[in-house]
Amino acid sequence: MYAQPLKGDLGAVGAGYTERRISDLYGERTAMITYGREFKRAQPFSIGVSMKYRYKYYKAEYDTTDPSQLDPVFQNGISAQGVSVDIGGLCRFTDDISLGVFLGDVNQPDISLERNDPVPFNLKCGVSFRLGSNKDYVMNADCSYRDGDFKFGLGIENWLQVRANEVELDGMWARTDTIGWRAGFGFGTNNFKAVSAGASYRFGGSDLQVDYAFIYPLGSIKNTWGTHCVSLTMRFKSGG
Repeated sequence: MYAQPLKGDLGAVGAGYTERRISDLYGERTAMITYGREFKRAQPFSIGVSMKYRYKYYKAEYDTTDPSQLDPVFQNGISAQGVSVDIGGLCRFTDDISLGVFLGDVNQPDISLERNDPVPFNLKCGVSFRLGSNKDYVMNADCSYRDGDFKFGLGIENWLQVRANEVELDGMWARTDTIGWRAGFGFGTNNFKAVSAGASYRFGGSDLQVDYAFIYPLGSIKNTWGTHCVSLTMRFKSGG
């Protein structure tokens, strides 16, 4: 994912690409372009729109001209594609309270091989509060709805500053780094229960950051090591 602020008060644009595969049996590819802007008024409000090109494909061996071996699902090919639209908004009521809403796959594109199978509409909303004497703790609560399923979540986040010493040829100097930690719990329909934890390390200012997240299901999934996510964020300062 890459984001680029625009000059003046024109907002920012971004682009991203993701790919998921199950060996060589099945795969999904998603390319995205997005635009967002903040409207600075008495109550700052931000809005963003994304367009995603979705493509899914199955193993090439399913594509055969022999009628006796052809699965009816693959009569029209082994791949499908479509374009979906996401819309999001964020309102900051005060410096300590924010409310966000996300509408995913608003147009519900049909990405199917055999019959009508639209991508389900996705609705998410959440609110965050800053707590503590220095307002350095962030509590959040959110809920989501997708294809008949409801999910609810609670979480907390905190950032701490640490000093890292570095040695150069002409002496030693100190750099202030930042460590973040977060934890959460989620529950919902279809026996969904999960706990999550994460940590971040920000080097110096905000130019380089490493994030780690761990999600462990407590519901119907057994004998799993959970889901592990690692990301690297780099920010570039524009010249001039």
